[in-house]
Amino acid sequence: MIPYARLAGPNGLRMARAAFALLIKFSDMLEDFVSLVDQAQFYNEVESQDAHDVNPIITFLKDLPQWPMICKKWEQAAKMRQWINE
Repeated sequence: MIPYARLAGPNGLRMARAAFALLIKFSDMLEDFVSLVDQAQFYNEVESQDAHDVNPIITFLKDLPQWPMICKKWEQAAKMRQWINE
């Protein structure tokens, strides 16, 4: 256990984002991720939804073909906190 890492707060979130970026880059999924971000921005501009209402965007993203693999990579990155604490 690494108590001095302080992974419960913002440090853990930064570590999860960094791990996610590495997983995306080294899995050759960078184009898929950029495409997903572009489609989400386009959907938000076209639908002009309230910025705080993310539910329609999430349902839109779940229909995209690259969503399951990117979501799986995020889940793997989020588990890094548990792995380090164990």
